[in-house]
Amino acid sequence: MNASDNAPGRQKAKHIFINGRPTTYEGDTISYSEVVALTNPGDVPQDILFSVKYTGPNMADGSLASGGSINVVNGMKFDVSRTNRS
Repeated sequence: MNASDNAPGRQKAKHIFINGRPTTYEGDTISYSEVVALTNPGDVPQDILFSVKYTGPNMADGSLASGGSINVVNGMKFDVSRTNRS
């Protein structure tokens, strides 16, 4: 580990899983659009909605709605799937 890794103001990388795939994320919060972008690299068509569900150590399961965000903890799991527009 580098001494600068613990420098004040530096965010520590967190290890999360998106659709079962290990991903490293640097940040304290992650938004719905960031999770969707990590699942679908490149442009995500605007006419497709996604369901984002999460679970994590020592936290209740939940879902993340468009425009929302959540604090990220090491070991969090996100399941992202396409949904029908209602």
